[in-house]
Amino acid sequence: MVNDAIQVNINNISFSIIWDSLAALYDVYLIIGQKTCTDRIQRPEAGDIAVTIAIEQSGETAGLLIIYGYDLQLSEYITYNVIIKTNTYRSDYSTVDNGFGCFGSLNIFSKMITF
Repeated sequence: MVNDAIQVNINNISFSIIWDSLAALYDVYLIIGQKTCTDRIQRPEAGDIAVTIAIEQSGETAGLLIIYGYDLQLSEYITYNVIIKTNTYRSDYSTVDNGFGCFGSLNIFSKMITF
């Protein structure tokens, strides 16, 4: 986050994620009562990421913001397009040399936000 600054307005919440060369994908969750707003954001080539989440008036006074940041390999692995074609050869996808699966890292940020 940029200076931990989160701007809360009547209809939305805005903040910035600091650009990081090691993170390639972000999943943003805002949980307010029983409602969850989600957004998946790809890292731009340069510059911080401006995020705005629209919220509805629900009478709740607080919400939980959770951001998952995936590194380059893990983001590639979880967004890999799997197409199943019967009777065709398809090599297994992996980010591990001579193995299956993925070595990757995940960073989690969470913060309670009051309205």
